[in-house]
Amino acid sequence: MNILYLDCYAGISGDMTVAALLDLGVPLEHLRAELAKLGLPAGSFEISTNKTERQHVAALKFNVAVHDHHTHRHYADIDAMISESTISATVKESARRIFRRLAEAEAKVHGVVVEEVHFHEVGAVDSIVDIVGTAICLEYLGVDRIHVSALPLGSGFVETAHGRLPVPAPATAELIKGLPLHGECGPGERVTPTGAAIVAAVAAGFVTQPAMLLEKTGCGAGEKDFGDCPNILRAFLGKSIEKVDHADEVIVVEANIDDSTPEVLGYAMERLLDAGALDVFFSPIQMKKNRPAVKLSFLCPPEQLDGLAKILLTETSAIGLRHYRAERVLLERSIARRMTEFGEVRFKQVFDSNGILIRSTPEYEDCRRIARERNIPLQAISSPNRPLATLSQNGRGAKNALPLRERDRERGEGEVDPLDGELALLFRKLGMTLALAESCTGGMIAERITSIPGSSAYFLESAVTYSNSAKSRQLGVPEEILDKCGAVSGEVAAMMAKGVRAVANSDLGLAVTGIAGPDGGSVDKPVGTVFISLAASDGCRTERFQFSGSRREVRTLTARTALEWLRSYLLQLRVH
Repeated sequence: MNILYLDCYAGISGDMTVAALLDLGVPLEHLRAELAKLGLPAGSFEISTNKTERQHVAALKFNVAVHDHHTHRHYADIDAMISESTISATVKESARRIFRRLAEAEAKVHGVVVEEVHFHEVGAVDSIVDIVGTAICLEYLGVDRIHVSALPLGSGFVETAHGRLPVPAPATAELIKGLPLHGECGPGERVTPTGAAIVAAVAAGFVTQPAMLLEKTGCGAGEKDFGDCPNILRAFLGKSIEKVDHADEVIVVEANIDDSTPEVLGYAMERLLDAGALDVFFSPIQMKKNRPAVKLSFLCPPEQLDGLAKILLTETSAIGLRHYRAERVLLERSIARRMTEFGEVRFKQVFDSNGILIRSTPEYEDCRRIARERNIPLQAISSPNRPLATLSQNGRGAKNALPLRERDRERGEGEVDPLDGELALLFRKLGMTLALAESCTGGMIAERITSIPGSSAYFLESAVTYSNSAKSRQLGVPEEILDKCGAVSGEVAAMMAKGVRAVANSDLGLAVTGIAGPDGGSVDKPVGTVFISLAASDGCRTERFQFSGSRREVRTLTARTALEWLRSYLLQLRVH
């Protein structure tokens, strides 16, 4: 993965961004040729670059010589111009997204709808070139992910088409809402509306410098030469570094307490956790005058330090505390809801960097609830020696939940299909819970899906068939559908997908149904042909897919066909 890190310590503008990206290696002729596809009037602008310095730091300056200073455009005009041009789809999408963010900010500032926004400076040719040029350069460099540093707020005033405005300009202030800022630069407009729109639209992360193997650096010069720092935008391009796990930064807060009762300390712990502390714990210590005492510690995100510190000092007898920054190394985790022999239980799933499930542990609160409801020992449910079994086809429990690679080795069936790994990654990234209803005919496909590590998939009912009308009605299949299920297996699958999602309260319902032909002359296939229908419902829409094959093929080729369809369906969900 190609990662771009923009160091915006001194600020960012449209021309600074293009200059920094050109300095990374984008040919000026490529940019010129792509911009010509916009369809702007011939001779309305010319671009060039020159080497310069900002406080003795070498940088590239991007220049746009504009010969059309009077044509101002509405947002709808700019969006249509980009959409109807012959530039690539990727560039169109990026440029339109940047302009959209800018139009939304301008609309809010001026109290109009987005379509009526009338651009002045931004509608001028040079700003169109800056925004579309940025998108062109990002595509040329193959950037997959962009991280951005904190932005300088700036101060003072700036002259615009609307008159003299405070810095940051109103549109800029709207665009940088929620973004990290710093006040270490002096007066002046350090972040322009165009620069703010670029950052707001394309950045995937802020502040933290990403882990990467650095390959290139670029430096773009701003128009002004401020006295407090070099007015440059630095761009760092590199490859992502695969890590077994990831890290984040937390604050560790500690206080030594020797005169609070256990009740007070217990209540303080509750207050801290309720207010957002990541963890709270006590350690026995020895203080002055040989007094046994307690060290109260808690972890929190940096932005929550002040509020949590106030709670600690209010709810305990502590008259001070200390804090310091620390990095945590984390494995990725998610919560999956599964149907078990005791009913629905939440499982905490832990994954490695490749999306492979390392372990899955039932949540304590659910085990505690079940133990109380059924009057059975807690360790009978949650003990490692007696793992909670997940319901699966034909009553198989934990055995069926083994990673597919291990199960295949047991059967001697060779290597795992790479498609399973893709599906596992999709399930993990979407964070979805899949409830699955399947017919006897579709058992092989259903078993394959639930075997994928990280799928968070489970059966609501094992071996649900059309003939079992009670179970089908539980899934919401109407009586009239059941009466003619042989001819309308696709409709049955669609109804089951909706029903199983609703009953299981899952993110996605999937149904696999099948019928053996010929069926009353409705299908012209040999005896032994199996017709498989799949349907998936995410609550907003239901999609179906049908195919056929011999009974033998259902266990091999058609099983993979079903999985490929499921992959395409999940990819659509990820896009939306």
